[in-house]
Amino acid sequence: ANETETTDSGTGNPGVIDIYRHAQRQGGIYHSTRPAVGDLVFFHNTYDRNGDGRNNDWYTHVGLLEAVEQDGRIAILSYPDGRVPRTYLSLEAPDESTDGDRVVNTVMRHRSDGDPAYTQYLASELFAGFANLLGDRTEFLVIDNWEPGMTVASAAE
Repeated sequence: ANETETTDSGTGNPGVIDIYRHAQRQGGIYHSTRPAVGDLVFFHNTYDRNGDGRNNDWYTHVGLLEAVEQDGRIAILSYPDGRVPRTYLSLEAPDESTDGDRVVNTVMRHRSDGDPAYTQYLASELFAGFANLLGDRTEFLVIDNWEPGMTVASAAE
């Protein structure tokens, strides 16, 4: 897909750019170092979407903010490659990838011999912004075995 396309792989499903534009229209985009649980997190250049060998692929990945730790490290859930791994982002320690055995900023772009000069790899380097679409909430339900197509019954049902 090239960067002018707004849907994923021609499936008609919204792409990351669509989601970002929707959030932008709602006035929910921001760049604070202390975001809120439940907000979306956007990243640029996590891969070469348009295949031109340049770092010009905006809004290539989105995740859901799961937690903000005391030191500012942010845990994010997303769905790359058919699984739901935790990604870590720290805007307060943007140059650190690890601190001992603890991941501070996840490597989000895989290194390749063909990477152009100045390619960035860490979550903090690829960070593009947060979006609040859920409003002020104090609780969220996280289903750790959810897969696309599953439905969840509400407690009232």
